[in-house]
Amino acid sequence: MKKNFSQQSSSGFTLVELIMVVVVMGILSAVVAPRFVNQDAYRARFFRDDVLAAVRFAQNHAKTTGCDVRFSITNANFTIWRNANCANPALAIAYNNNSRVTRPGGANNEVVAAVVAGVAVVANVTIDFSPDGSATCAGTSNINLVSANGGRNDFIVVECATGYVYGS
Repeated sequence: MKKNFSQQSSSGFTLVELIMVVVVMGILSAVVAPRFVNQDAYRARFFRDDVLAAVRFAQNHAKTTGCDVRFSITNANFTIWRNANCANPALAIAYNNNSRVTRPGGANNEVVAAVVAGVAVVANVTIDFSPDGSATCAGTSNINLVSANGGRNDFIVVECATGYVYGS
């Protein structure tokens, strides 16, 4: 017996219907999903990683250039300076705005970054790295970053005697 295909009942969805569902789901996920995700927690984590990388960069810069390097963080920003008198070791160590460290490959691209919104630096911290990589810490060696909305409390620790830098 021959079957007539035009009279068969079909079950399932057409390709057009499936594509429309995927398009609607894509639009909804693009519009609604970011409202359910806390962006502040991500910003706080990225800032913590930036600070950790900057402290390590300061230490490595001191070792590779043979100059004393200072890392400083406040509630406003973090900055890296190189000893302005590095060329003349007989002079005292001095840090000023003319001795800010620039990023690799960048002319006048100083290593300065503002603290992101929603993150607070608990206490101002200054860490001086000597050319051998060891650290001289003024006050505390812990950089404590607190996220206001995410409830995160991140620490960056510098072991002053050895210069070992790690995040916790």
